[in-house]
Amino acid sequence: EDMFNTGKAVLEIIEEKGLSQISDARELEDTVIEVLNSNVQAVADFKAGKEPALKFLIGQVT
Repeated sequence: EDMFNTGKAVLEIIEEKGLSQISDARELEDTVIEVLNSNVQAVADFKAGKEPALKFLIGQVT
């Protein structure tokens, strides 16, 4: 849709929206830690057995 509306190339849209894949393990680890620290309630919910909290946390990383 963005390509059609803007005429921009796929890679340009990916770059602008920050949609590139993280392949560096350290960068991914830092991102996961940041998400966990920023979503304390979701972490507590997951630890209490609430499965949807895990899906939420994964969504925050991606």
